[in-house]
Amino acid sequence: MATKNAMDAENSQRDHRNATENPKQEAERQPYSPLQLMLDCVSDAIILMQALVEDGELVDFIVLEANAAAIALIPGGSDALGKNASSLLHSFFGPMLGAAQEVLVRGEKQSLTLLQDRRFLQAELFNPQDKLLCAVISDDSNTKALHAAELESCIEQAPDAIFIANLDGRYTHVNSAGCKLLGYEREQILSMSIEDVIPKVDLARLQLDKLRLQDGETITAEWKIKRSNGKYLAVEVSGKILNDGRWLGFVRDISERKNAEKDLQLSAAVFNNTREAIVITNATREIVAANAAFTELCGYTEQDVKGKDIKHYVYRSGKHEAAFYENLWQRVDAEGFWRGEVWSRRSDGEVFPSWQNISVVCDDYGNISHYVLILSDISEKKAAEQKLSYLAHHDALTGLTNRIAFNGNLEHALNHARRNGSKVALLFIDLDHFKDVNDNYGHLAGDQLLQITADRLRRCVRGEDAVARMGGDEFTIILEHINCIDDAVGVAKKVVQSMALPVRLASGEVEVGLSIGISLFPDHATTVNDLTRTADAAMYGAKKCKERDYQVFID
Repeated sequence: MATKNAMDAENSQRDHRNATENPKQEAERQPYSPLQLMLDCVSDAIILMQALVEDGELVDFIVLEANAAAIALIPGGSDALGKNASSLLHSFFGPMLGAAQEVLVRGEKQSLTLLQDRRFLQAELFNPQDKLLCAVISDDSNTKALHAAELESCIEQAPDAIFIANLDGRYTHVNSAGCKLLGYEREQILSMSIEDVIPKVDLARLQLDKLRLQDGETITAEWKIKRSNGKYLAVEVSGKILNDGRWLGFVRDISERKNAEKDLQLSAAVFNNTREAIVITNATREIVAANAAFTELCGYTEQDVKGKDIKHYVYRSGKHEAAFYENLWQRVDAEGFWRGEVWSRRSDGEVFPSWQNISVVCDDYGNISHYVLILSDISEKKAAEQKLSYLAHHDALTGLTNRIAFNGNLEHALNHARRNGSKVALLFIDLDHFKDVNDNYGHLAGDQLLQITADRLRRCVRGEDAVARMGGDEFTIILEHINCIDDAVGVAKKVVQSMALPVRLASGEVEVGLSIGISLFPDHATTVNDLTRTADAAMYGAKKCKERDYQVFID
């Protein structure tokens, strides 16, 4: 049976070949049937083929019939009728031979693309019955040309630079963005190669990437390319080898990104190496970053504080009320910054004064996204300021407050007395014969006498009372919270008794006297100047009076 079928197929092939050896003569002998005329009117090419199968596998097929459109399209025209597909042009019939096996096995239509005279053809292959195959082919070259034009337009309008180079690396295509990127005209670039625009040191790298691309990889990497002005530009290149072996590269200018990265690196270097402590929080004041200086200043590492509220690490000294911090953050949010002194606490519990600058960082919509806190330890500065303030308000020789501090202290005492309805006494003291000590024993002895006098005056008063040296050998005592003039007189008597004792100096023992004037607020005066004037007047009265060493002011 198999032999009979094979013989029938051979006879069918021979008869068909004989019948179609001279199609023109056959056409002259036999008029076209209505079906043939109808098929010839169809614009698509239609080809009928006989499958040749061995052991269940398709080995070839014979071209049996073709309409006018197919005769004009297939290689060899009408000469292809009756011939085996394997003996005809492979680029046309080869894809159909490959698809025919699927059609016969599955019985399903197969779609494929054929190439003929540089035109793309779309074909559909059917199995209408038994071992017959029917191919319907349409010329898709116009559509492909349209698609190619659309693709060319897209490439030309692409924002990224697109370059195509041949196997030797010479550019064959570049879009407008590529021309702008390099700074050359299109004709200039098409006369250049990849090697012309990359640094010489990168040539070996280019060859290595070419090998990777030929293996089918798509590589995205950073390169530097030389522009027409001779300067190199940082770019990101995504490269691929096309099916025809050409190089395709998408090139993007990343110079702004690289500059931003450098700025970030510089900012990070400043952040990590600055001597001032820096803390960055998010909008809810949770710490997102802290530098090494913060760790050194406060004792907390970045890991200790990250993700936690800043108030637990910077604002917990116990020296400020809650209202202070509320006002601070309100001003930061309203004005965008705040600067001032804040007491802070280290991890070991030590409290220290800090100078803080707080700034807000906003997003593109004007919303606060971060806070930046810069703080420094001003303990030394505060100590220096306190020392300067002390020197400005104290007598360097005796350590007592000086005339400047005296005026402030007396003003404060009078204001307090006015509010509370209390009394204040002022004692004005002058040493007698101080000049004689200086003249007889020298100025060092005089300085020692002043120091001993200051010490004895301190011992005669309460801790809340203020003793001052006004200059030379003049001293004052401010007595607050007294009931009457007798309280002041009692202190004056203690001073007189203390100074009546001999004074031992390095150069010898001396005895000195003193004169004290007493004035009472508000009985004798109500202002600083008047109280000082009246006490001074009383002191001069005591000097003139030989009976006692002190005198109360008398109107």
